[in-house]
Amino acid sequence: RTGGMVRLALINLLLSVLTLSVYRFWGKTKVRSRLWSGIRAWGDPVEYTGTGRELFIGFLIVLLAVYAPLVAAAAGAQALLVAGSPLGGVLLSLLYFVTVLLVAAGLFRARRYQLSRTRWRGIRGGQDGSAISYALRSMLVWAALPLSLGWAWPAGEMWLARYRFNHTVFGDR
Repeated sequence: RTGGMVRLALINLLLSVLTLSVYRFWGKTKVRSRLWSGIRAWGDPVEYTGTGRELFIGFLIVLLAVYAPLVAAAAGAQALLVAGSPLGGVLLSLLYFVTVLLVAAGLFRARRYQLSRTRWRGIRGGQDGSAISYALRSMLVWAALPLSLGWAWPAGEMWLARYRFNHTVFGDR
């Protein structure tokens, strides 16, 4: 029902503001639980079993292990550019490439997390496949876009969707 979801969104907004966005992980979990429970397959609801704590810990890991080193490397590259070193430009280009790869891999891993926390009739979902392989495929699609003036987008998206769906499992299927 729309009213219940609007109420949940307003409560999540209020608690996120009061906690300086820390609550958003728990709010996102409540929204997913509500959305998942509204999905029925053959009469049985789908269940979301993830927790806000898992999302928060994942955020902290990415913040410390991925984001902080990228920011430090970008600051170093900027300092090299200011000093007039061409190495700064090379480093920034490399960081851009790495960031795009990490974003694509992160999206793949986020889908893996959601599927692994999804159950239907007690059967857990999942996703196999390589996040790096998916990220490299995404890079190929993104590289083809300017070369094709955007015409590669539908075929590229279908190629990526096929990879995601071919690596999606429920139980042992």
